[in-house]
Amino acid sequence: MFYIDNQNNMIPFSSFLLSHSLPMSRCSAGKYSSNTGLSTCTGCAVGKKSAASASVCLNCAAGTYTANTGTSTCANCALGMYSAAGVSACTRCAAGNYGATTGATSCVVCAAGKYSAAMASTGCTSCAAGYFQFESTGVNACYSCASGKYSVAGSTVCTHCAAGVS
Repeated sequence: MFYIDNQNNMIPFSSFLLSHSLPMSRCSAGKYSSNTGLSTCTGCAVGKKSAASASVCLNCAAGTYTANTGTSTCANCALGMYSAAGVSACTRCAAGNYGATTGATSCVVCAAGKYSAAMASTGCTSCAAGYFQFESTGVNACYSCASGKYSVAGSTVCTHCAAGVS
């Protein structure tokens, strides 16, 4: 197909459309317009972001979030917290787990001999002398050694006391 311009020149229709199409919308960062040429811009939903002149909003990456609509950037989750992609808030690490880096996508389970009693912990604490923790399954406390047994700090087991010692 061809278009005849006002000087009787034959122009391929596809070239005419490209040179005479409606201007792209100029949405600011944090907003988008899915319809080319429309001046209506919509703010991105929570958990999403966009650059200027975007036609869609993108999910915030895992480990980041945005709690407001119409944002152009996502913030990293704080220490002791994590997130999946496209969320409006980060989740606190459960007791027995910790988050030692910002922007975490998951929490780390406390190792045997250690625990974390609070949610949103940024590290684990070694069990005190006389206590032990043999599990690496995210526990929030240590066990007391039985009578006649002892342990040093950070122990995973208790040891029998020598004869005559308690």
